[in-house]
Amino acid sequence: MLGFKFSIVIDGMMSYLFVLMAVIFMMLRTVMWQRVLQKNELSDIYPYTSISPLLVFFYAVFIFDESVNLNNIFGLILVFTGIYIISSDDA
Repeated sequence: MLGFKFSIVIDGMMSYLFVLMAVIFMMLRTVMWQRVLQKNELSDIYPYTSISPLLVFFYAVFIFDESVNLNNIFGLILVFTGIYIISSDDA
């Protein structure tokens, strides 16, 4: 019984560690974004933010060895089609 309670404590501490890491990375991203905004025009750099779904897809496949199926590819195409429609001049 004691081992079970100890494993819950360790699991809880690990989840706090992940939350702390997420907060630190978000703060780092915010500082980096502010520095990029200071050196460049927003209209020049904002389109690069739409590439993040593609980067997440490649990280998931190549780093975390996730499987790729037709739904993943269809979802990626759907996201980029929406980004294209929103960012087009005709909209």
